[in-house]
Amino acid sequence: MERGSDDREATFQLEHVRRGGGTVPSVHYALSLIGECADSWMFLSHSNGVLEKFHDSHTVTVRVQPRDVGIHTAFIVVECPEHPMDLMTVQVSVELIGSLPAKLFSVICNAAAVPDERSSIISLGDVYYNHMHHDRSFNIVNNTNRALEFILKSDVPDGDDTELVFSLSRRSPRLLTHTVVDAHAECRIVVFYKPVPMVPPEVVSLETAEEKEVEVYVSCRSVKNYHKVIRLQATCRYPQLECTPVDCVFRGDRSSLREGQAITFHHPQHTLRIQNRFHTLPLQYTIHNSSRFVTISAQSDSPGECEPGGEQLFLILPNMESINAERHHILQNRYLEEHITVYNENRLSESEVIRIRFSFGEFNDFYCSPSPRLVHNVRVLQDQVVGFLKHFCSAWDEACAAASVSAIGSGPSQRSVSAEEAQQWSSAIARVQNNRSLYCEYFVIVDQLVYFGLMKHVGSFSFPIAVLLFSKLLDLPFFHACRISSPECPEELPQRGESAHEGDGLHVTAELSSSPAPPPILVPLGATAERKWLDRLEHYVSHFPRVSHVQPLHALLHTLLRPFAAER
Repeated sequence: MERGSDDREATFQLEHVRRGGGTVPSVHYALSLIGECADSWMFLSHSNGVLEKFHDSHTVTVRVQPRDVGIHTAFIVVECPEHPMDLMTVQVSVELIGSLPAKLFSVICNAAAVPDERSSIISLGDVYYNHMHHDRSFNIVNNTNRALEFILKSDVPDGDDTELVFSLSRRSPRLLTHTVVDAHAECRIVVFYKPVPMVPPEVVSLETAEEKEVEVYVSCRSVKNYHKVIRLQATCRYPQLECTPVDCVFRGDRSSLREGQAITFHHPQHTLRIQNRFHTLPLQYTIHNSSRFVTISAQSDSPGECEPGGEQLFLILPNMESINAERHHILQNRYLEEHITVYNENRLSESEVIRIRFSFGEFNDFYCSPSPRLVHNVRVLQDQVVGFLKHFCSAWDEACAAASVSAIGSGPSQRSVSAEEAQQWSSAIARVQNNRSLYCEYFVIVDQLVYFGLMKHVGSFSFPIAVLLFSKLLDLPFFHACRISSPECPEELPQRGESAHEGDGLHVTAELSSSPAPPPILVPLGATAERKWLDRLEHYVSHFPRVSHVQPLHALLHTLLRPFAAER
């Protein structure tokens, strides 16, 4: 039924039937409704009656008049007081279709701080052919007081080997094409995306890429002729890095965890093979060990660089010192899960996560969340963030000293600078921008914060650390140097076309008129300096559009992106 249409009616019949021989007495019957608020939308022509003789029949008219959009289901129960075994039911179902979709449900698919047309876009960034990507999601929000059913589809052609599926879980696929969202609730849908090239080129390089866009359609059964469109945008590249295996399980004897016994494992080591899939370019890589309970030992010469088409081997071994230190905790919990990440230094967006699992119980294939009592992950992340902030401050001080300028204080500078000083600041900023090891450290930390943040129910321990990182980092003197303005225009940014000279993202402006020229000023560095670091903040918050702990970072990003929105 469409909202506003006339009431609908249906009928069913009750008939007196003979049971055995002899005289058939009259039959009394009673009708009742069972279902959520059934008497508010379903009405019967009568609620009781008598069938006087054999073959007598009565027609019951059912009128439905639902007011709320959605599927309404209830039962009519038919009872005969003289014959309790004659209990019967009639199921009644009606679906009311609405025409105001914006009020019924919404889809939140992006945490972009600048609200514009991008709200219907999920930008996956760099993805790699034949690899499954499942870090992004969207939320379906039911704004009504009744459960709604939703249908998920995409425009991936049937002949395309590219895989796009939807799941209720990120770590263990719970695939679906339909889902029901309860009243005034929301449902998180994880996107699993595996691009497959149609015709691979003969020669590939780091620059070989293909821009792809896939449309996802979210429709509600209760809304007529309407669906929400989400565009998945991805830059598809060919992977250079390959790691095997991606799962390492150390299965131990639980009895050996007791005090005074040596802990033993059925498979005491695993061999990690890192391969270079390109035959024309060497692979530079780094291994980031986030695990407390394993060590990594190189078995090849020159670890960290792999010749074209070559491979290198590493041994992954239990760290017995750490395991013995946590023997009591492991004995209680039986299962542990950690990870190692291998990065392609030629392009940091390409990485492989190696799952490390310790099992002292029945299960080998499991997912395990970090225990709040095992605060190792919290301490490591916090130490990494504090260490990075120290390194950043040191790098900025060295850059200022090399450029013969004094570091700016903690507050935004309002003084004017000369063109010569502008060049000195530009030189200092460029030195920090070109510090690759500093940016790599930042990149890895953000990846770790995303990894732990996406762990359902336990990711909350990482959110305050993320707020610490971004809030402190983006308030350091380096970024204030990127935002210096003169007292004459502390709020207004120069418009495009006003720039008399443009260096590497550093704009020095001058007034072209007969009046005395005001002192040159520095303005935000566009997409070259500050934006490079903001991109990682935007990457982080885009994974958590509905997490309250991350809202301060949404607000921070919104404020810092305003100048770039004005430039566009």
